[in-house]
Amino acid sequence: MGTAAQLIGKIAQPSAAFDPLKDFAPVSLAYRGASTLTVSTHSPIRSASELVRWAKAHPGTLNYYSGGVGTAAHLLGATFSIRENIQAVHIPVHSVTDMLPQLNEQAPHFAFFITPAVRPYIDANKLRALAVTSRERSPQMPDVPTLYEIFKDDDLVQESWIGVWAPAGTPAPIVGRLFRATVQAVNSPEFKEAIARQGHVPVASDSPESFAGYVRSEYAKYARLARTAQLKPE
Repeated sequence: MGTAAQLIGKIAQPSAAFDPLKDFAPVSLAYRGASTLTVSTHSPIRSASELVRWAKAHPGTLNYYSGGVGTAAHLLGATFSIRENIQAVHIPVHSVTDMLPQLNEQAPHFAFFITPAVRPYIDANKLRALAVTSRERSPQMPDVPTLYEIFKDDDLVQESWIGVWAPAGTPAPIVGRLFRATVQAVNSPEFKEAIARQGHVPVASDSPESFAGYVRSEYAKYARLARTAQLKPE
């Protein structure tokens, strides 16, 4: 099983000893999720549009936080800042708890983390959710708009996901058998309940070929975002 991190890993480090598009036989997606744009509840900012207006009025004042350099959240934060013409400094942290002490009332610093990581802090009224990064609203937070709703920019749609692969060259009948087993598992009540508790949405691909197309499109998107964020390959 793997995620977009494998795609970004190859983009960020071309010398990596694997090719995510050639060395694996795609089987199916298993689930999708989203990240959430948040600010501190101490901040007066209550929407993504307000955040952009504040940032433009106070250039060079804001930081944005993510789980690390080269992560999907880092690339999204950089893309968001560049597309909306705001100046913000990226601060990588190990966890959400490392970020919280750095938030203050003077500036509405913002962050992108996967929703399950920030949801407890949103529920505890320590962070305010401004937008989610999926194309459609999150079932767990239906009142929070998507970045796409607000800015109409496809590159601001970023969904975390996990998929199933087999080794490259696996015979088609075996891939087909794995695909049918994955679909059965993803559609089981137990899996749906477990994934919903984590704040994700269970989803299986229509076919292995469909998943392969999705992986190719995600790789192209992250390569584009890496260029936008000026991520320098190692």
